[in-house]
Parts: sequence; structure tokens; C-alpha cells
Amino acid sequence: MEICALMERSPERLLLVFDGFGGSALRGGAVPLPADGFTVWSVYDYRSEDFPVEKLKTFREIHLAAWSLGVWQAARVLRGVKLASAIALNGTLKPIDPEYGIAPEIFAATRDNWSEAARLKFNRRIALPKEFASPRPVAEEQEELRLLFDRICGSAGIPENIYKLAVIGTKDRIFLPENQRAFWRTTDVRTIELDAPHFLWDKIESVEDIG
Repeated sequence: MEICALMERSPERLLLVFDGFGGSALRGGAVPLPADGFTVWSVYDYRSEDFPVEKLKTFREIHLAAWSLGVWQAARVLRGVKLASAIALNGTLKPIDPEYGIAPEIFAATRDNWSEAARLKFNRRIALPKEFASPRPVAEEQEELRLLFDRICGSAGIPENIYKLAVIGTKDRIFLPENQRAFWRTTDVRTIELDAPHFLWDKIESVEDIG
């Protein structure tokens, strides 16, 4: 995993933003930052699950906002971490699933056919602004897709729920809104819906104001 500090204004309050697949420090710049009083870290590149949990011990208060496949990945690496708040955005804890996430055959086809052209098509499908397009090599992202698929569909399974609120974009073409609703109905997580596509950061004024 990679961590990029987006803002460092508090030694006590940390906001962790777990990006989706293909994340980068550049895309982290799309996150609507809190007005003040937080240190904000963007977490991305899930080829590895190495996360420095010990660094969290210096913070008195930890908040989480996880987007897309970052919803599953954050729940995996933050289990046991006390969170003051935890928000899932356009993702579920069963991200490769025909009923609760992305259909396995669609995910596998994306993995197998990933290319520069496929990335451009994917960015349009999620409504990603061009200025936040990933600068990472295509081969590196394809490896991330492969490792995520194997991890999610393998022994890793469904992580324990850590979320208190789920935000569902009603125009999401990746995690279909009906699949998100179906999954979160199996939990006690509160949901809200936004008139937004999969990439929804530009529809939110500030992470701290969600919900």
C-alpha cells in the first residue's frame, strides 16, 4: 500500500481516505478536505496489504472514508482499530458478487483486458475528471486487479463490518445502486443516497459533512 499525506493540520485527529482500484497521489487530490483540524492520509495501491497500523497509535481520533474497492480493503486492514466514524462510499464488503457487488465475470474480464484504451473507457464510465486520471503504469494496475480478485474471491472472504454509514450513488455504473442497497440491508449500517456516478467526490463539499 501507498500513503500520501494530503493535509497535516492536527497531531491528534486523522482522516484516512481509502481510494479505489488504480488510486494514486494525484487522484487523492480530488478528495474534498475538511476545513481544518485534521491530518488527512490518502491510501491506495492494494497490490500489498502492508499497512502501518502502529502509526495510528499517535492519534487520539481516527475517521475513515473509503471509496469503491477501498471499502473492502479498509475493513481488512483496519480490523481492531477504534474508529470515531467510518463511511463507505459506492462500495460493499462483498465487492465481487453478482448480488452485492460487481459480477465476477465482469471483474475478471476487466482484469484480463486491462490496457490504456480500457483505462480510458473505465474512467469515462466512472465519470472521473481527466485531471485526476491515474499516472500509474497499466501493467501495475492490472497486477492490482489480479491480486484483488484472488484475495477477494479466495480465503480472505468478507471482512467484519466497520462502517456506520454507507453512501450510495444512484448513477453508479460499477457498483450498481441496487446491489449496494441489497448488501447494506443485510447490516445495520445507515444509508444515504446521492444523485452521483461512481466517482462522487466532486458531489461532496467536505468529507466531514457527509451524513
